[in-house]
Amino acid sequence: MKRNLINKELWLYVIATLRYLPKTIITLQVDGLLFYSPQKQTEIRRRMQGLSPI
Repeated sequence: MKRNLINKELWLYVIATLRYLPKTIITLQVDGLLFYSPQKQTEIRRRMQGLSPI
């Protein structure tokens, strides 16, 4: 009985891991230098100016 329970938990762990792994491996790479581009800085500046104080 106990062996059956351990095997069931092990299989659930394996299935959860296999479902999670592709999401972690296949992700879009982000270029951190794009944050410092003039276009991005003006976009962020416009967003900040559009905020209203609380």
